Amino acid sequence: MREITLPLVQQIVNRSNSRRNFTKELRPSVGVNGRYVVTSEVLFEGKNPSMELGLRLIIADAVDKVCLFGDAHYYNSIGGWMDPDTETYYIGANLHFFNLDSAIRVAKNTEQLAIFDRHSEKVLYLKDLHDVE
Repeated sequence: MREITLPLVQQIVNRSNSRRNFTKELRPSVGVNGRYVVTSEVLFEGKNPSMELGLRLIIADAVDKVCLFGDAHYYNSIGGWMDPDTETYYIGANLHFFNLDSAIRVAKNTEQLAIFDRHSEKVLYLKDLHDVE
């Protein structure tokens, strides 16, 4: 039996359909290891991503932007997370930051609810963080 590796887009779709929290690096060989993950573009917001007929095309478009722009790092990852208060599932194209203040600024500018801290593996809600001008 041989091992079959699924294409990146299909890996992301499968993780999204499971409605579990995840972050999938789009260019892991580049070594983008920023601690704080901020969604820069929401790809899906709703209760059940498996019912979104165009989800594969939406994700493929975000992945293609990374391939087209190469080293420009249009996005660093695509991830999904469940808001436990509303049970709304979000899939986003993300940017990674080493500095929390920079991540907070971008999250506020893109009207995000939270930032994901990869080191502590915790969701940091903007409403609970200190103000950054």
